Amino acid sequence: MMIKAFCPVAKRGLISVGLLLLITSCGEPTVETSSIEALGRSLTSMKEDLEESDIELFNESLRYLVGGEVPTVSGVDPAHEALTLDIVRPLAGRNADGVVAEAFLRRKREVRDAIEELEEIRASAAKAPDTLRGLRLSGIKVFKRHREFLEWPVFEMKAENTTDQLVYLVHMRAAVLKEGEPDPWLVEEMNHVVMRGFGPSARDLWRIEPDQQEWIQLIGDLPGVALVVEVMRLEGRGGVVLASRAWGAVEKHRLDLYKSTLQVIRENQTLALELPPLAQIEEAEAADLEDSNADEDSE
Repeated sequence: MMIKAFCPVAKRGLISVGLLLLITSCGEPTVETSSIEALGRSLTSMKEDLEESDIELFNESLRYLVGGEVPTVSGVDPAHEALTLDIVRPLAGRNADGVVAEAFLRRKREVRDAIEELEEIRASAAKAPDTLRGLRLSGIKVFKRHREFLEWPVFEMKAENTTDQLVYLVHMRAAVLKEGEPDPWLVEEMNHVVMRGFGPSARDLWRIEPDQQEWIQLIGDLPGVALVVEVMRLEGRGGVVLASRAWGAVEKHRLDLYKSTLQVIRENQTLALELPPLAQIEEAEAADLEDSNADEDSE
């Protein structure tokens, strides 16, 4: 459907998608919000001439734009009807192509905003001194030991200080990244305190017990996942911050996925709502609309 364009002018390729959004009618049905009944009739009429795949895209676009299923029959609570019409009203006067085009514009903007937010964090990190890279961790693995009656995971890693700083606290983030998932499967912040300091050129073998027992699942091979342990902050004597950052492997992984989603939207003409970043819906409106639907279903 995107954009099939039932309007004869659009068929001849004389208008753009952007201009299509401004067109309220070109002879075909449009969204009507004068009442719930009128809304239902208009949506039904708009779908009559659409092919099955276009109907699916239209329904998906409408759900995305309003935050859920749209009630199209009169309910027992006038307040719910008024809320539904208020949510749908910004689409009033749009034809099917206009609804779909608005959904694509909003979804692309949503993904681009998420990408730009992460790129700003990356740019800020790039300007900061690279002291953190000077504390190197290698040979990271997980093994288990008995802690009372439990088997408990332990991180083991080799540490080397190639900076010119005397470090007393190393704040690390451990994360398990999974293919296609923007958020870590497991993540934990850990502090390793070196009582006498960890000076320049120092090397040591560190063993750190995490708070979450779930890390024990990483013993052995797990296909499709990657364990990362990275230094996020270094502190000197008295808690003085020597270096810190907000950008790391987790953020890079998330940024790569978001860029992939934007590419899928552009190339496949799909909203890709199942891909990260997940669609953001006004929570209060979505919850109220859900309640409205539930009330109608119980009738």
